[in-house]
Amino acid sequence: MIVAVRDGADSVRELIESLDRQTLGRDAVELVVVDNASGDRTAQVASELGALVVPEPTPGRARARNRGVEAAAARLLAFTDVDCRPRADWLEQLLPGLEEAAMAGGPVAITAAEPPNSVERFERIWRFPQEEAVTERSWSATANMAMRRDAFEEVGGFDPTLRRIGEDVDLCLRAGWRG
Repeated sequence: MIVAVRDGADSVRELIESLDRQTLGRDAVELVVVDNASGDRTAQVASELGALVVPEPTPGRARARNRGVEAAAARLLAFTDVDCRPRADWLEQLLPGLEEAAMAGGPVAITAAEPPNSVERFERIWRFPQEEAVTERSWSATANMAMRRDAFEEVGGFDPTLRRIGEDVDLCLRAGWRG
């Protein structure tokens, strides 16, 4: 499981606590937190909670996720974001998809302010209608995505030139083009 984090000391604790409740059990899951040039205590908090912390000094989610994959030993890779709180059966639900395909994505439910801010509106409309994205557009957001390592390596990982958004869409589309 790979999480790229920049200045997420306050959020990383809640995320890791939710990951500790996975039905697969913490012993079955490798957690890699990539500290992406944080200026806060992200790395320290994640390390104290048992995550393998890997530094990536150059800001950028694609670059950070690639660094996390390099550090991971697992043949199955799962991605989520520091502001996510995966259900306890998250990884267990993704596994069957990886038996059938090289990639799998699951639903993302957004908890937003009322009224939602501009980013939350964008995410509700475009980024996180995840079922539609997976079934009709052939991509999954890294908020809830898994991939076999061999497929990740075959497509060359995330494109590090995409620093702020779209690196997950790009990865999925390139994987789809390769079959």
